[in-house]
Amino acid sequence: MNINFEPFEVNFLQPEYLADFKCDGKKCGARCCKGWGIKIDEDPLIKYQQIESEEKELTSHIKFSVDYGHHFIKVDEKGCCPFLNEDNLCALQIKYGEDFMPDTCQIYPRVINKIEDVPVFERALTLSCPVAADIVLLSALPIKFKMEKEIDIDISNFHENKYTPPEEINTYAQQIRMTAIKLLQERSLTIDQRLAVVGVFLDIISETIKAEKFDEVPQILEMYESKGMIYESLQAVWRDASFDYKKFIKFMLSGVMEILYGKDAKGHPLGEGLFLAFKTHLKIDSDNLDDNALEEVAKKLAELDPLHQKFTDHFAIIFENWLVNEFFIHRYPWKFETSIPNNFGLFVTTYKIVELMSFVDSLANNALKQKSLVDIMIYFSRHIDHNTTYLQKISDEIGEESNIPQLVSTLLKTRNF
Repeated sequence: MNINFEPFEVNFLQPEYLADFKCDGKKCGARCCKGWGIKIDEDPLIKYQQIESEEKELTSHIKFSVDYGHHFIKVDEKGCCPFLNEDNLCALQIKYGEDFMPDTCQIYPRVINKIEDVPVFERALTLSCPVAADIVLLSALPIKFKMEKEIDIDISNFHENKYTPPEEINTYAQQIRMTAIKLLQERSLTIDQRLAVVGVFLDIISETIKAEKFDEVPQILEMYESKGMIYESLQAVWRDASFDYKKFIKFMLSGVMEILYGKDAKGHPLGEGLFLAFKTHLKIDSDNLDDNALEEVAKKLAELDPLHQKFTDHFAIIFENWLVNEFFIHRYPWKFETSIPNNFGLFVTTYKIVELMSFVDSLANNALKQKSLVDIMIYFSRHIDHNTTYLQKISDEIGEESNIPQLVSTLLKTRNF
């Protein structure tokens, strides 16, 4: 959505890592300039048309999409932006300056979100960019956030993604999200345990909102400043823990199979490699998913549990950074206009798909490779960033009437078995 205002002072809540990002097409192979048409908004289109007389080749690459209702730069026969030069740099930027680039190119890989009626924007980096992924995922320190003020900034080219919590708690929405992020960074717990505690926290928030006890939200936020409350939440989960590998794999496979067998995987080396790894190590095949097959996959995963736990613990910091960035950038627990439990289930499920794909990849390589894990996270992010249909399918599978305790029990191993 484009929003048209005059330049003014803007407050951004953003991770501190943004200061370290610098676009480098040479380093990443200009992946963002390949594989899709780049949308052209009205202002840059007018600029391009104005120089038509001296640069006729420019507008010859711009086409109009009837399906999407906007103009775009058509990729060449190699699937690349026609203005990408041999050094993987933008010829438009070099010749005319950054302001001449399409809005998408100026903003990417930054994503900008805003809460309805709250005068603070949120800004972060999407992991579909390899340079951004390295900055975000490979930091040994927890991701920190700060408020950044920019003056006389023109936000008319912002592609704003709004999230809309109930109006009565708008003023607490960012605090709720930042409390959940703090819980995700509680390094005394395993990743699954942290997610379970986030689940308990969001369940309390959800029930409080449903009961319209909005004035109790600040008290809940204050309670979760205490480590005692964190461990009390985990104890509550343990009392009802009943993790079942068969139930887990049955729930997961629709999401995994969409990536393994979807159109994006075909012809992609990483996608084909993951397909082969799942088939070899878990005996998963699209034509072999009956109840007996699921039983065998569940049995195999249970046998591999010690290795799986070792893998997750080994890369716990990278998984933490992925979770924190995804929670922040995708507007959880209000990404979809569904219930908080549905949003929580979507968040956890996408994480478990990435974790499972990465673990099976490590089995195929017989090694714990940091680069392989990061590459899979980039691959996954590129898949879901431009495919809301995929996320909608998972959301539908979870269901609007889902409840968080059941999701925790199905998806998370909250203690060592």
